Amino acid sequence: MALAVPLFIVCASVTWATNDLGLYGRGFDKYHIESSTGIERQNLMDTADKIRGYFNSLHGNLELRVPIYGQEQSLFSRREIDHMKDVKNLIWGVYATGGISALLILLIPIITLAWKGTIVLPQLAVSILWGSGLTISVIIGVGIFVLAAFDQVFLLFHRISFANELWQLNPRHHYLIRIFPEGFWFDAALFVGIVSIGLSLVLAFASASYLIAQSRSKARLSS
Repeated sequence: MALAVPLFIVCASVTWATNDLGLYGRGFDKYHIESSTGIERQNLMDTADKIRGYFNSLHGNLELRVPIYGQEQSLFSRREIDHMKDVKNLIWGVYATGGISALLILLIPIITLAWKGTIVLPQLAVSILWGSGLTISVIIGVGIFVLAAFDQVFLLFHRISFANELWQLNPRHHYLIRIFPEGFWFDAALFVGIVSIGLSLVLAFASASYLIAQSRSKARLSS
């Protein structure tokens, strides 16, 4: 179960980032996307909402029309639309991994408790504590590489995650990369890291509190 905890925490954090319109909006403001694209902020937020809806739906294509400098036109080219299909598949993979890991975290304690009783609760708490600590260690380790060489990490991520080169876009011709510049993804990665560490600390605190309470209870009984 200790290995399921990091998977669940990271997948939950990525899911949060994917669906948090506030994260999109802060990125649009920080990188002045309205002025650089000619798309008004409300239309940018509508686009973000439709992208989020696309990721969570069964629709095959993300074909959007928005006013650009006041003239309505298609936002994404065929290359961008096809790339977003790959992104959607990747996100659904995250959803599936998060769901499976959450199921394991729920089922393992239930089965273990049914088999051995409450005597295993301290062991389960230790497993969650170890899993939380492992998550924090991995996030810090990856975070160091991200902070030191985000460009290389970002490139490696795309080469590992996608079997084609549709992700290679030109900001002069493709609005997808203009709306979501590299800095936006750096901030999103930072968001995922912070949320992951936060969730890990909550689980670690809960597990440690239970173990301390159990230890004190045993000490009182033996005295």
